[in-house]
Amino acid sequence: MARKAFFTRDQIFEAADTLLAAGDDVTARALRGFLGGGSFSSIMKGLSDWKAERIVTGQAKVEIPPVVANVFDNAWKAAIAHASEELAAEREQAAKQVNDAEMRLLETVSAIEDLENINSELQENLSEATKKLVDVESKVFTLSNEKAALTAVHNEVKEQLSHSQRNLQNLQFSSEQVQRLHTEEMNKLKMEVVKLETSLDSTKEEAIKSLERFIHTTEESKEAALKFEARLEAASQERDHAIKLASELTGRLEAIEQHNKELLAKLQQSENSQ
Repeated sequence: MARKAFFTRDQIFEAADTLLAAGDDVTARALRGFLGGGSFSSIMKGLSDWKAERIVTGQAKVEIPPVVANVFDNAWKAAIAHASEELAAEREQAAKQVNDAEMRLLETVSAIEDLENINSELQENLSEATKKLVDVESKVFTLSNEKAALTAVHNEVKEQLSHSQRNLQNLQFSSEQVQRLHTEEMNKLKMEVVKLETSLDSTKEEAIKSLERFIHTTEESKEAALKFEARLEAASQERDHAIKLASELTGRLEAIEQHNKELLAKLQQSENSQ
C-alpha cells in the first residue's frame, strides 16, 4: 500500500502563511490541496499549532487614545480590565470549543485517513485483480485458440484415420487377391519342381554314365601317357647319346682340320724351299 507524503511543521506553516497572504481560507483541505497531498492528521496538527501562534502573535494591542488619557484614565483602565477579563473568558471558552472541534475533526480526519488507506488498498487490490483478470482473459483467449487448433487437428486426424481405414480395407482386399495369386503360383511351381526332379533323375543317370565313360577314357589316357613317357625317355637317351657322339666327332674333326693345317703349312714351306 502506498504511503502518504509527510510534510514538516515549517512546510505547513509556510503554506498556511501563503494562503493567508493570498486572502484564502486557511483550512486543512486547502492546505492539503496546496501541498499536493499529505496526511490529514499531520496537516491538522500543524494547522492547530499555526493558529495558536497566530492568535498569540497576532493579538492586537489595545492602547488608550491620547485625547482622553487624562480625563478618562481611571475609567478607561477599569473598562479595559473588565473587557480584558470578559475577552479572556470568551477566548478561553472559544479555545475550548475550538479544541473540542479540533479533536472531533482529528477523529473524523483519522477515520477519513483509515478510509483512504482502505480505499488505496482496495485500489491496489483492484489493480492487481484487473491485471489478473487481463492475464486470465489472455489465457482464456490463448486456450480458446489452442482449443480451436486442437479441434482442427482432431478433425484432420479423424479424417486421416477414416482415410487410413479405407486404405486398410483396400489393402486387405488386395492382400486376399495376392494370396490367391500366390497360391496359384505355388501350385504351378510345385508342378514345375516335380518335372524338374524327374528330369534331374534322368540327368543324374546320364551323368553317371558319362562319368563312367570319362573314367574309362581317363584310364586309357593314363596308359597311353605312360607309354609315351617311356618312348620319350628312350628318345631322350638316344638324343643324349647322339649329342655325345656328335661332340666326339666334332673334336675329331677339329683335330683333323688342325692336322691338315699343319700339313699344308709344311707343304708350303717345302715348296718355298725348292
